[in-house]
Amino acid sequence: IYIDPYGKERIYRRLASSFPREPKYAKPHPSSVNIGDLQDLIAKSENNTISSFLKENFVRISSKTSKQIIEIAEKDLQDKISFLILKEGFVNIVQKKTQNIHFLKYEKRIFGRSTKPRDKLIIYKVDSEDLREKYWDIILKYIKNDKDQEKSYKAIQKFNNQIEKAEKVSEKRNIEKEKKKILNIIEKITNEKENIKLELNDLFKTNQTGLIELKKMINRNDFESLVNEVQLSKVKPADLTKSQFDSLFLAFKSIKYMAPPTDTAIPVGDSILENTLIKEIGLKISDSADDFDTPLETIYQTEEIIKKINQNIIDKKDLGAYSDLNENLVDLNDIVNLSSEILRHLNILENKLDPQQIKQNIDEILTITGGESSESYSGVYEYFTDNYTKDDDFVAAETRNPTSGKGLAYVVEAVIAYSKALETPKRSRDVLSRFVNRTPKLRDSADCAITKAVQSVNWKNYNLEVYDNGLPKGPIKLLVNVSGPFVHLMFKSQSKNALADDDELIKEMKYCLEAIGRRLRVYINRRENLYKNQKRASLIEKYIPKFAESVYNIASKGESKFKSILNMKEIIDLMKGAIGKKTVPIVPQQVISKEPEIKLTEIVKEDKTEKEILIKAKDVIRKEKPVKDDIAVPKIDSPKVIFSKKTYLNWTIKELKDYCKEKNIPITSKLRKADIVEKILASPLPKEVAGISKITIYEKPEKKEKILAAPTIVDLKPSKVSFKKPPIKPKSQPPLLKPKPVQSTLPIITTQGIMKVLSNEMQTIKHLIFKLKIKDMMDARYLQLKLKELERKGQVIVELRMGRKHWKLK
Repeated sequence: IYIDPYGKERIYRRLASSFPREPKYAKPHPSSVNIGDLQDLIAKSENNTISSFLKENFVRISSKTSKQIIEIAEKDLQDKISFLILKEGFVNIVQKKTQNIHFLKYEKRIFGRSTKPRDKLIIYKVDSEDLREKYWDIILKYIKNDKDQEKSYKAIQKFNNQIEKAEKVSEKRNIEKEKKKILNIIEKITNEKENIKLELNDLFKTNQTGLIELKKMINRNDFESLVNEVQLSKVKPADLTKSQFDSLFLAFKSIKYMAPPTDTAIPVGDSILENTLIKEIGLKISDSADDFDTPLETIYQTEEIIKKINQNIIDKKDLGAYSDLNENLVDLNDIVNLSSEILRHLNILENKLDPQQIKQNIDEILTITGGESSESYSGVYEYFTDNYTKDDDFVAAETRNPTSGKGLAYVVEAVIAYSKALETPKRSRDVLSRFVNRTPKLRDSADCAITKAVQSVNWKNYNLEVYDNGLPKGPIKLLVNVSGPFVHLMFKSQSKNALADDDELIKEMKYCLEAIGRRLRVYINRRENLYKNQKRASLIEKYIPKFAESVYNIASKGESKFKSILNMKEIIDLMKGAIGKKTVPIVPQQVISKEPEIKLTEIVKEDKTEKEILIKAKDVIRKEKPVKDDIAVPKIDSPKVIFSKKTYLNWTIKELKDYCKEKNIPITSKLRKADIVEKILASPLPKEVAGISKITIYEKPEKKEKILAAPTIVDLKPSKVSFKKPPIKPKSQPPLLKPKPVQSTLPIITTQGIMKVLSNEMQTIKHLIFKLKIKDMMDARYLQLKLKELERKGQVIVELRMGRKHWKLK
């Protein structure tokens, strides 16, 4: 609601009835983190181990994954500094035979002021020649594998460059196959290197005599620093050196992770996008013309309500607003009866259960027999198509399932509107509206990934022409929105007007647009078929008299069985009816053959016409099967329609007051909405029907009949009953809920219509809205835009009087 400076109140109708779901916070995904972000997180970390740092600061990293990252980083460090971690110690890698070989391990020793043994790093030197030869033979294999591994990594880098330059998909597949072979070779080399480490560990374990302990060493600190450097699992994140960080980042990026959570990307929604274009453009859309299903949201809400009711029943609480829904729940007796029907053919005495027999019983019970065929509904569909949806415009929206790219989630959605009332844009950029996180992007459209995705769709497959740049051409409006944190990484510049190219992002947008395009193609083909049928029907209609005359002449000659019933006018009417406007089809209903038993238990007054009154009362209360009779029935008022409290709360105060006035419910003008609803719910039901005395009628038969009905009380007054033939009345319709006042058909605001309304006298926009019968704020806004356009063209004159604009013809 907006109140302008002149005190006038303006109401803008909501397009959405609820707020969008809030996106949930998610930790960074490893694949979206660059080296700078990881450095910042490590510098501010207060964790004691690398493993805890990885699990607490990133999503999709478990204990197993963090352990795998640390192992890969430690292997890379070992090869860099030539210092291996063995199962029971450490050993250096020598490149020449003349270099000293040192073996290090932790042993329990008493040192310092402590009297208890503690772990101390002991350094040994390999002194035995035999041990040195064995060590050299083993380490040569390790060095050879290390060189082969480096060559394989270089080959993979070449393959990655070739994949980026490859243009054909077949070339990329072939390169991927070769790359996969190299990766298998690298995996074999890594396993061989681990086996070599085990051989070295066994070698030093079995040859302790060839080792000499070095107690006094000048460079002891160097060996201790090597041990600390290579053991990445025991280092605090804040104490990482440059080489350690490089190895950690390499391992961090070399692992494949699970996709990030998708609840961080929240779409606008199909219905909101469609309603936006319907109101903005002024499309003509029939209500529920093609959609006969129940929205999933409604099903989910109903399921939640039923769960709440069951919980309230367990807690013995008041059901309150759910009382009307509770009445429709399945009764325990119904469950028992259904189970009995399923199990009635089983032979319990023989203790044999036949699964096929049980399945057959279930199929027989659940199969609907005597229902309506699909052909009976085809006539209904054709009738609605010809009479209601024939001139409708097209609007359809599609929301893709959330996906991820570069470690961040995003969701793509689009909407297309097609209407003959729209003018074909002269410029291609006027067709497409780009949105990123619900924000419109107005510049750099040619260099945006959204535009390239729209251009990649073959619009000719969907009966649309295209501009030179590949965008669709015609009376069409296209809107694409990309939501999610992923887009923040994809902006090309700081102006944030265009998204960078990404194969997965463009593919998602293309699939979304193609899904809507298929529906648009169905709509256009249907319109073309209707036009062809109308054209063909109008052509045939001209020659119907000649056709009818020919048929009449042929059938009237000879001894035809139709000769006695021939009628020229009837033949013409039948032929015109076959191609003319379709009448309302009637779907056959299932008739209950068995008539329920009716009991009359109490009669208040009796006189000479008692038998006739009882017979007529019996006929009046029959609901399943109407009986034709010449005896007149007293007029009985229809029962009072009672809505639920939730329905009343959805009405406006004005609607509630009108309803109270219609039903003679006394209320005051100062009552609030909730109080009015309580007054309506507390109002008594009509207890008497004029013209009939009291008769208690039980429509509920015995349990064998399985027909349940509530008792009805009817009053009978024989003196006022008149026995006349009742007039034929139209079939009564079930009571419908009072709809909200919604403008179903939008007025057509055109330049010609505005020019007809304008005159040589000055008029405000209020007069023009009244003359054009506008009831919606969006239409009034569109009228203002049209008047500005006429003002620019010089077709109308505008004057400002008392702060308000007045228009007249020039």
